[in-house]
Amino acid sequence: EMSESSEDLLARAGIRIAGFVDNAERSNDAPSIDPEFKDTVPIGDLTSEMVSELVSAFCRDTRSESASSSAEKFRHALLTNATSESIKLRAHRLGMHSGVYLSKLIKQLPLTSLDLYGNVLRDVGAVALLQSLRQHETLTDLNLGSNDLSMESGIALARELETHKRLQKLDLGTEENAMYANRFNNLVGVAFGQTLQNNTTLKELGLNGVGIGRTAEKKEDSKFQASAALGMMLQRNTYLQVLKASANSLGTSGLV
Repeated sequence: EMSESSEDLLARAGIRIAGFVDNAERSNDAPSIDPEFKDTVPIGDLTSEMVSELVSAFCRDTRSESASSSAEKFRHALLTNATSESIKLRAHRLGMHSGVYLSKLIKQLPLTSLDLYGNVLRDVGAVALLQSLRQHETLTDLNLGSNDLSMESGIALARELETHKRLQKLDLGTEENAMYANRFNNLVGVAFGQTLQNNTTLKELGLNGVGIGRTAEKKEDSKFQASAALGMMLQRNTYLQVLKASANSLGTSGLV
C-alpha cells in the first residue's frame, strides 16, 4: 500500500497535470483545425490541408522554414507513414505545437495506431493527446516512448487506464542512450500498478528504462513501492499479457 507521502505527491502531480492541460488548450501558437476537415478525410489518407497544417506545426517546433530540407523530409514522412488509420512519425523532433495539433486532428480520424516514439512532445503535448483519446473509439495502440515526459504525464497516462476501455498496447519505454528519455519515478510505477488491477483491455505495457525504480530525488526506492504495486497488479490482472519493465532498478522483493 502506498505511504501517505506518496499519495500527497500524486495529488500534487494531479494539480500540475491540470496546469499542463490548461496550457495545451490555450496555446495561441497551435495551428487551428478547419471544421470542414471531418468531411474531407479520404479513406486511408490524410487531406492535403492536414499535411500542410502538420508541417506548419513541425516548423514551429523545430524553428524551420516551410521551404527547408527538414520540412520537406517531414512532409515526405507524412505522405509515406501517416494515414487516417495509422500514424507513425518517429524521431522527427515533434514538440508541443505538433502534439496539440495532433490532439485536435485525431478526434476526426479513425486511428487504430499512433506511434510518436523519439520526439519531444513533453508533458504539454502528451497530455493534450491524452485528452483527445478519452472519447476516441478506435485507437488500440499508442507509443509515446522517449518524448521527454516527466512524472506528471506518466501518472496522467496511468490514471487514464482506469476508464479507457479500448487501448490494448501502450509503450512509454525508453531505449538505452535515447536523446529524449522519459523521466518517470516510482510513483508512476505505483500508479500503473493501481490502475491496471481492474483493467480488462490492455494487453501490453512498455515501461523499459523510465526510472520507475527510483524516487523523485533519483535515489533508489528502498521500499520497492513500484515493484510491489506492479507485483500485486500481476496477481490480480489476468488480461495483461506483456509487461516490459527492464532497466529500472526495480529489485525483486515486490515481484516475487
